[in-house]
Amino acid sequence: MSCLTYSDNAPAPKIPYGLLRSRSPLQRTWINYEQGRITLTAPQSPLLRIVPVVAHAVAVFGNEHKAAHWFSTPLPLFSNRSPSEVLELEDGPKLVDDVLTRIEHNIFS
Repeated sequence: MSCLTYSDNAPAPKIPYGLLRSRSPLQRTWINYEQGRITLTAPQSPLLRIVPVVAHAVAVFGNEHKAAHWFSTPLPLFSNRSPSEVLELEDGPKLVDDVLTRIEHNIFS
C-alpha cells in the first residue's frame, strides 16, 4: 500500500514550516499535503510519524516559536544534528519524542 494518495480536495492541517528543515523531503511532502495535492493514508508515512512529535514539542515548550527554535538547533545529544534532521531517520521520531519526554519531566542526562 502506498504511503501517499493523490487527491484534489484533501483537508490541510497546519504545521509551522520552521519545524522542518528547509527543502527537506518531509517539508516538500508537507507542502504538497497542505496544498491538497496528496493525502496521507498509511501509518508509515513520514508526516504521520512526526506530527505527534511536533505536537508534543509545542506542548513541552509552550508555543510554536519556541518549538521551532528547538527543532532547528543542533544538539550534542544528536551528534550535533538538529532534531528536525533526526526526525528524517527511520527511528528519528521515537528518539526525538524520548528527548522531549525527558525535557518534559526534567530528566537530565
